[in-house]
Amino acid sequence: MRTHRHILTLLALVAAIGQQTQKKSTSEAQKKSTSEIHHATRPYVMPPLLPESTVPAYESAEHKYAQHKFDQATKEHIERLAQIEALREKVRQIDGQISPDINTRVDRLRINDRIKDLISFDESTKDDMKKLRDQLEVVDSCALIYRTTIDKRSADITTRESELIMACKMLELYPPETGNH
Repeated sequence: MRTHRHILTLLALVAAIGQQTQKKSTSEAQKKSTSEIHHATRPYVMPPLLPESTVPAYESAEHKYAQHKFDQATKEHIERLAQIEALREKVRQIDGQISPDINTRVDRLRINDRIKDLISFDESTKDDMKKLRDQLEVVDSCALIYRTTIDKRSADITTRESELIMACKMLELYPPETGNH
C-alpha cells in the first residue's frame, strides 16, 4: 500500500506537468504573437496566451467545496480554542477566590473535565484537518484526472493515470466532490 507522502508526490507531479505544459504553450504563444506584431500591416490584437480550456475563468466547484470544508473545520477549531480559553479563565477566577464553597469546587471539577474533553476532541480532529488541507492542495489535479479518465475504457488508461486515480481515491477525491449532493 502506498504511503500518503507518495500520493501527494504523484499529485504534485501532475500539477507540475500541467504548469510546464502551460508555461511552454505560453512562451510559444508569446513568441508567435511577437513575430506577428512586427510583420503585421494592420493593428494587431494579441490572442489569449493560453487556450480557453486551460485557463479557468472561475474557481472550480470542486476547489470551492474543498475550501468550504477546510474553512468550516478551521472555524470550528478556532471556536473550540476560544471555549477552552474561556473555561480556563473561569477556573482561574475560582482559584482566585479565598474560600470557595463545595458547589464552586464541584463546578471547577466539571469545568476541568469539559476542558479535557474539548482538548481531546481537538486533538482527534487534527488528522481530519491535515486531510482537508491535503485535499485542498490537490483537488484541482484530481478533478482534472477525473475529467480526462472518466470516459476512457479501462484498457486505454495508462499506468500513470491508474496510479493517479488510486492516489485520488485514497484522498477521497475520485470522483471529486462538488457539494451538490
